Amino acid sequence: MKTLPILLFVFLLVSASAYSQDPDETYIIAKGCKNAEGNMELKDCFSKKVSNLFTRSVGRKFRNELKPGINKFNLAFEVQKDKSVHLVHLNSNNPVIKKEFENTLNKLKIIEPGIQDGKPINATINLPVVIKTNTTGVEANHKMSKVTDKNDYKGNERIYPSIDIYCKYEDEEKAFNSYSNYMLNFLFNKIEPDQINTFLNPGMNFFEIKILYNKDDTITKIVSNSGNSKLDTIFKKNVVEVFHESKFKSPRKDNVSYSGEMVFYIFYMKS
Repeated sequence: MKTLPILLFVFLLVSASAYSQDPDETYIIAKGCKNAEGNMELKDCFSKKVSNLFTRSVGRKFRNELKPGINKFNLAFEVQKDKSVHLVHLNSNNPVIKKEFENTLNKLKIIEPGIQDGKPINATINLPVVIKTNTTGVEANHKMSKVTDKNDYKGNERIYPSIDIYCKYEDEEKAFNSYSNYMLNFLFNKIEPDQINTFLNPGMNFFEIKILYNKDDTITKIVSNSGNSKLDTIFKKNVVEVFHESKFKSPRKDNVSYSGEMVFYIFYMKS
């Protein structure tokens, strides 16, 4: 069966990540992000532009250098004051792979560099990149998949769980959307297509995984009703690891924590 490279970008962290809403501090503005409002939106837009660029740009020579299964790269690059982009570090000695990363980064168009204290700065971005070579014909559908949350807080506004390893947002709903996308990607990265291939039907497959959590940040119960006990075990095991490694935090308001229920709605396509 045809080998399909699937690029999954797990997490984006900028060394100068402590951008505030101070007018003297502005995040890097990439082409297509000029209308983003505030540093958090600029950061999200920049992350998407980089991810989309790598997804579109990788060539056949690069794909031929990948090993079967999961390929992990720790990429660091610098957006300089003159708006140029340069590779700083890549944990691979393969010249084809390194050249492909460099060529792709050179296609990143920067309108304005990062600004701190009213002055342009050189900003270093660390981007762990996970690339799966999928030989099974099983592919996660990220666009259709989502995460919801319902907790015990009775106030007028909505509050949400969080994770410790991501940047903070002032807007709770935006933060949760970002956190949940991260956790979904993390879950899809952890589950090998070969693990679940035999349990899926041809076409689109939908699964619902409910996670009950306590106010002390611990999971109390996971319910997966896929109809297959082995598939349920795979889902439960990996969900626990995602919550643990993401440093999940229960919703909090005024120093009070609340228990609740998160639901992962996940879709896989089997061709």
